[in-house]
Formats: sequence, C-alpha cells, structure tokens
Amino acid sequence: MKVRLIDMAKRHSTLMIIITTILPVVYIVCLLAFNYQNTLALHESSMKRFQLDIEKHAKTLAYFFLERKYDVRNLADSIEVNTYFANRDMGMSEQYVNGMDVYHHIRSSDEITPILFISGNIEFLESIKELKQKDARIDHLSKPCQNKDYLNGINKLFEALFLISIQGSH
Repeated sequence: MKVRLIDMAKRHSTLMIIITTILPVVYIVCLLAFNYQNTLALHESSMKRFQLDIEKHAKTLAYFFLERKYDVRNLADSIEVNTYFANRDMGMSEQYVNGMDVYHHIRSSDEITPILFISGNIEFLESIKELKQKDARIDHLSKPCQNKDYLNGINKLFEALFLISIQGSH
C-alpha cells in the first residue's frame, strides 16, 4: 500500500508539472492570438481611414481644379506673360518682366490662385519674405531643385489654400 501511495504521489507530481508547464504556454498562445487579431482590426481600421482621407483630398482637388480650370488659360493669354516669354526668347534680360510683375498681374484679378516662385536669385528670395507674411497663398523654391521639390511646393500651397478655405467657411 505504501508503494501504491508513492506511485500515486509520483503520478500526481508528474501531472502537476505537466499542468503547470502547459497552462502558461496555452495562456501565452491565447494572448498572442488576441493581440494578433486586434492588430489586424487596427490595421484594417487605419486603412479605411486612410482611404477616406484620400477620397476627401481627391474630391477637394477635383473641386479646386474645376473652379480654377480657366486660370492657366487666362494667364497664358495675358500680355505680361506673353511679353516675358517673347523677351526671353529674344535674349532680353528679366528687367522687362519679372516674377513680381507676373505676381502683381495675377493678384490684380485673382487673390485665390496659389503662386510658387522659383528663383536662383538670393536677393529676390529675401525680398519676398515680407510678401509671404501678407499672402499665405505664395511660396518659393530655390533653383536648382528636383521634380519632387516642385510637387512638394505645389502640395504645400494646396494644403495652405485648403486650410484657408476651411477657416474662411467658419
């Protein structure tokens, strides 16, 4: 009977060791599965939010371009811009028409269109600092610049225009 009790105690001890080893492993696996499931749900939610944000920005840009579709044409038809390019083609300096002349021409009839100055002239870039404080719809790039810099500059202006339009509607 004593041997039998010792055998039962060994079996009980072995069973307890197995249970205390397996139970934490099962608990950890359950935690990992729960964490993975929540991570997938969060990722899906983030992707839906991102898609909604993209759709919202696309609609905003579509509306903006719809409203501004004739601006480039009107600018191309302006005497100042045509004179500038004609003078440039003839090798004349920019003293006849410069970026500020084009800016003032645009602003004389349109205060909304964003304007991106592109210049390698440090004095010019310094001279528009005060203008940038008065007109949030302008920005500048220093030459030379990469295509991505042009896109970033244009996007920055569109974001500023979007924020201004939101503030104006409140």
